[in-house]
Amino acid sequence: MGLLYVSSCKSPATFDANQNESQRFSDAFLSRIYTESMEKCYTYMFDPSTSFECRGTSYGTYCAGIKGMVLYSSFASVVLDYLSQEKGIDKADYNDFYDIQKFELLAAGLPVFSSGQKKFKAWGIQKNGRQDFHHYNPAFIQWAFKHLVPKPNALIADVKAIELYQAVFLRYFRMMAETHQYLLHEGYAQEVSAYQRLWVDKSFDGLRYLNERYATGFESYRAIKGVSTMTAPMAIGFWLRRKIDGTDQILWKGMSDFLKIYDGEWYRNKLDAKK
Repeated sequence: MGLLYVSSCKSPATFDANQNESQRFSDAFLSRIYTESMEKCYTYMFDPSTSFECRGTSYGTYCAGIKGMVLYSSFASVVLDYLSQEKGIDKADYNDFYDIQKFELLAAGLPVFSSGQKKFKAWGIQKNGRQDFHHYNPAFIQWAFKHLVPKPNALIADVKAIELYQAVFLRYFRMMAETHQYLLHEGYAQEVSAYQRLWVDKSFDGLRYLNERYATGFESYRAIKGVSTMTAPMAIGFWLRRKIDGTDQILWKGMSDFLKIYDGEWYRNKLDAKK
């Protein structure tokens, strides 16, 4: 699920994961780890014009992407605390902001990237002198969906997970679903080919290309002034890259399974009706 901004939510300092490599984390563990993660989010990822009250704190609609959930919340520090307490690691060895090894340790050693890179490169990477992007490990994605999604009625900061989804994270997941469906209908393979043909050019501006090619439609997912916003063209770019690195199907399987549970009526009416 996502991570929220809550300035006042506290939870116990220790965790009981109650799991092994073959089992999902317990809801008690997920509730605690997500409640802790909410404490210090980057506030500009949330739309202040919308609100949802919890424990006296007002939440806005979440407008950023998965990187924001993982890197710009307290999730990384909570993971480090857990690994230090339960696995005995030295947190100082993994304190670099972009170090992803902490997430690999949480996932019993599964690499995040298929390349084996151990740090997230915020502004892209180079391969053979040309720009490239992070290629994700499908096994890690599968692990994350299996272990890190709480049940809808699990409490996070005394609010049901499904209520937080509906009030805060609905925009992100619906946008990802609608843009994936768009690519399927428009011709996923041909859109990937058009993207790849230009990608090899060193001067290629990916964001400009996406904004121009997918400028129309998706009115609900436009940029919001004053907010760090992931837009529909950016989401399409994400899906194009996942098709290239071979993780699109496993990602969509996990995301569609999540939506059927957390947003079933919308999924049936919006997506199933178009099949």
